[in-house]
Amino acid sequence: MDEIRSLEAQEALNILTCPSLSALFEISNILNTGLSKQALSTCVSLCENGANPEALAAVIKDLQGEVKQSN
Repeated sequence: MDEIRSLEAQEALNILTCPSLSALFEISNILNTGLSKQALSTCVSLCENGANPEALAAVIKDLQGEVKQSN
């Protein structure tokens, strides 16, 4: 079990340091998505594992709207 978590942590680190993620993060900032590099990395991982990108975007927008309303 610890080996699986270690591999998952290493994979997450690899994604965060990936040059393509850096470029994607810059695009994300230009588009004012409000996503951190870690959040963007999580979204990329979810999409790579079969999540629907449009549904994911809708969930993120809903959550960001709720955060704005609560502040």
